[in-house]
Amino acid sequence: MAFAIERAVETCYDGASNWSRVSTGMLQATRDKLTQRPNRRSRAASRNMAKGNAHEAIGVHVRIASCYNLLMREARKRISDRWNLTLPQFDVLAELARASRKGFTFVELSRLLLVTSGNLTGIVDRLEARQLVRREPNDKDRRVVRVKLTERGRAMTRQMLPRHSDDLGQVLSFMSKGALKRLSVLLDEVRHGLDGERGRASRS
Repeated sequence: MAFAIERAVETCYDGASNWSRVSTGMLQATRDKLTQRPNRRSRAASRNMAKGNAHEAIGVHVRIASCYNLLMREARKRISDRWNLTLPQFDVLAELARASRKGFTFVELSRLLLVTSGNLTGIVDRLEARQLVRREPNDKDRRVVRVKLTERGRAMTRQMLPRHSDDLGQVLSFMSKGALKRLSVLLDEVRHGLDGERGRASRS
């Protein structure tokens, strides 16, 4: 449709075989209107859908938050009782166990764990005091410090992570394997959708 209108405008002549005085700006405005209309309709449809889903969305939000709190309460208790660790300390050890032998910088760890560098410093201090991790400055840039597991920390995570996996399996044992898979797919959809919304918000 845009192409047809553009051709019609371009083939307008006046009596002296010159192009009619149709400005480039008018032609561009016509193109813009044609390309913006679907976007406006799309945004309006999205707003209407959001209004229609508001009640269900609130319910989902409350249920996800409630389930998260219940799972974290159970995980926190078992980790504390069995390993004498806080949940943030456990998370640091778990991420370092999944890393290569070179470990992570503070910036990398803070991004993975979604915590500030200031909070992470205190967590690493306490793990270092228990000789579970160590700081290692970069040879080429002394400002860069990597955090690595010690042999003691590595031996601990070898026992801790499989046990934690078993604990979570036990906590959710009331659900069938098929139900867990379906729930995982739905939660992935939620996560990807929220990541997309965050990306669009940052670009606007």
